[in-house]
Order: sequence, then C-alpha cells, then structure tokens
Amino acid sequence: MASQFFGLNIAYTGLLASNASLNTSANNIANVETEGYSRQEVTQTAENALRTYTTFGCAGAGVDVKDI
Repeated sequence: MASQFFGLNIAYTGLLASNASLNTSANNIANVETEGYSRQEVTQTAENALRTYTTFGCAGAGVDVKDI
C-alpha cells in the first residue's frame, strides 16, 4: 500500500469523478436550447488494483475519468 492514508486517496478519486459528472450534467442542462449542441457524457473506469501479497490478494485503487 502507498501509505496509511490510501483509503482517503480512493475516496478523493471518487469525489473527483463525481465532480466531473456533475459538472458535465450541469453543462448539458445549461446548453439544452443551444443550436447544434450535442450532449456530453463522462466515461469512468476503475483504476488497476494493487497487489498486496496478503490473504485477500488485491486492493482497489479508486476510479479514473477517462474522457468527457
């Protein structure tokens, strides 16, 4: 594990991904009447799991926003 605050980092990546989704939704709502505007969407993926070499094997590493 990276540090004892690894769980906070996982929560932080989740908050960043949620913030990107919320901002994109707000942008879509604000531009619904704009001529020629096409709806945007956020693609989120799970980060690669970290090998821990213990009985449970792997630990999740959070989420990542791939594209908007």
